[in-house]
Amino acid sequence: MKVGLRKILIVDPDTKAARELSSFLVDEGYDVETSKGLTEAVERINEVKFDCIIMDVDLPEMKGYKAVPILKAIDPKVQIIMTVAENTVELEVKVRRQDIFYYYIKSFDREELKEAVRDVFKRLGKVKGVKKLNGQAKILLVDDDPYFVKATTPILLSEGYKVPYWPYPQFLKRQDLNFHPPQTENILKRTTMWRSQSSQPTFWSGLRSS
Repeated sequence: MKVGLRKILIVDPDTKAARELSSFLVDEGYDVETSKGLTEAVERINEVKFDCIIMDVDLPEMKGYKAVPILKAIDPKVQIIMTVAENTVELEVKVRRQDIFYYYIKSFDREELKEAVRDVFKRLGKVKGVKKLNGQAKILLVDDDPYFVKATTPILLSEGYKVPYWPYPQFLKRQDLNFHPPQTENILKRTTMWRSQSSQPTFWSGLRSS
């Protein structure tokens, strides 16, 4: 499969941070440009087709989440990853109301951002060996707690995913038989483990590429 150019625009007034992120992504094989603010970004988007925009919340002209509709009006298909140095509940609510692909907190491991960027190009069919998604993405929800399933399913549905569900014991049994679950983009699995010297359970949850 031939993969075309994978173009990213970083919009961040912190030029040092933008350069460091650009270097990081270039090393990952992406074609990256940077801009200091919304005005410059709009000019570049009108000239160049970008697949992904990584934009900071704090722009010189306005808050980044307010700039999302402006950029989407120019290119509705561009995928936007919003970044922030310090997050708050109020800020996150405002950001997630916008049409963004991912919300990244800069204090987190940069590997998380790398995976988010990869997921953008996976969706676009620009990752080698991965086909472009033609319909809704699916997440297989695996858990033995009906309350967890009831709480999690509406969240995933609101993000546009199809959410098939398997009880965890059934999942384990079929995994032992080398059974492959229905074709999904991800598996969301939560297990509960009891520490040998503690009466408190430890929870783990996460998305795993299938």
